[in-house]
Amino acid sequence: MRAYIVETGHAIFPFGDRVADLPVGNERVADAQARVCQRLAAAPERVADLEAVDSTGECLLTYDDVYFTVRVLKDFLRRARAGKRSVALALPRSLFTDLTLPGTGLEYEPGGDDGEIVAYRLYYLAEPGPWDAERLAALPRLVPTFKEKVVNGATPSRLVTEQYAYPVTSSVVFHLRNWFHLYRANLQALTVRWVEQITGKPLWTALRLLAALPGMLRSPPLWAVARRLNVRGKRCRIHPRAIVEFSLLGDDVTIGAGAIVRGCLLGAGTNISDGSHLQYSVLGERCFTSKSTILNGVVAFAESDVCPAMQLSLVGNQCSLTARSHILDINLQGSVRIWDGAQVVDTGTAYLGACFGHRVRTGFDVAIAHGRAIPNDTILVSDDDSVLRKIPGPLPPGVPLIVTGGVPVEKT
Repeated sequence: MRAYIVETGHAIFPFGDRVADLPVGNERVADAQARVCQRLAAAPERVADLEAVDSTGECLLTYDDVYFTVRVLKDFLRRARAGKRSVALALPRSLFTDLTLPGTGLEYEPGGDDGEIVAYRLYYLAEPGPWDAERLAALPRLVPTFKEKVVNGATPSRLVTEQYAYPVTSSVVFHLRNWFHLYRANLQALTVRWVEQITGKPLWTALRLLAALPGMLRSPPLWAVARRLNVRGKRCRIHPRAIVEFSLLGDDVTIGAGAIVRGCLLGAGTNISDGSHLQYSVLGERCFTSKSTILNGVVAFAESDVCPAMQLSLVGNQCSLTARSHILDINLQGSVRIWDGAQVVDTGTAYLGACFGHRVRTGFDVAIAHGRAIPNDTILVSDDDSVLRKIPGPLPPGVPLIVTGGVPVEKT
């Protein structure tokens, strides 16, 4: 069965990169598409438009801004081939679809027994062409098996009424149209990688669970298992006083004393300094965190220094964010809205930080509001009037002084 990927050339703001070249789970979207297609159909042929699609016989068709996983495509193709007719993949309404639809141009539609559904630009074609967008849009919908578990996170209930919830599923399809979609896809990749690891390597899983049995006698079973379920690359250096749980580590990862790494994906050569706390985050190759960094639900691309206490944010390549940068991550008056380069998009969630383009640098005491996207190569510094730069002469001992205009003056 042939496979085709139509090139749109769509670029994600503020990075300016084609979506096919951006990473999801530390893998280029184009490479992920090729890997999944080759496993279940054939090595995909990338074409400029629908006129180049040869559908003489069955074929798989999608676009370069559609991200999908093995599990969802495998069940879709199995059911589609059994029905021997052309269909479009659709998913039932869920927390996953609610969180990932805003800004895609997709809408819910009636799905009969499946309730409301949403159809994606991922097609099985069993009839000959020519094909155009109108004919594809009219195809019947086929809903593969979809399972989702909703995990509720701890939230400041006196500040916001909306519960922070995270959908756990490996039956994933994304239309990647803006940076918020890219951020959500990277977090979802954590779940996908773990499901593929556990189901694809049952012997490895069984041995890890057996090794955890003695620990279950001394601590709750979940945490005894958590420390055993890690995947480590070659030459990793993990301090004996570090805690690493449910994490996937690339080659040459370093984790310092007192660090906590829980449910993370760390790229090769990443360095986690002493006392850093990371949860449910994805860091690319050769990233760095300084001492006592706190990251929760953060995605960072390769070679970035991610040093502040920050949550729910996306960081591009080769950024340098200092420890005293402040990123707001909750909208107390509704959902967060973002600018996608062409329009304002309501994300539908009150919980979201900021996005930093490639090579962004932030200085001391810079504060950034939720939903903001900082363009590539931006350098942000704070007003330095409160920074002591000059001692003009002898200072009065025992007298309170404040810094104004860079110099100390008596407080009045």
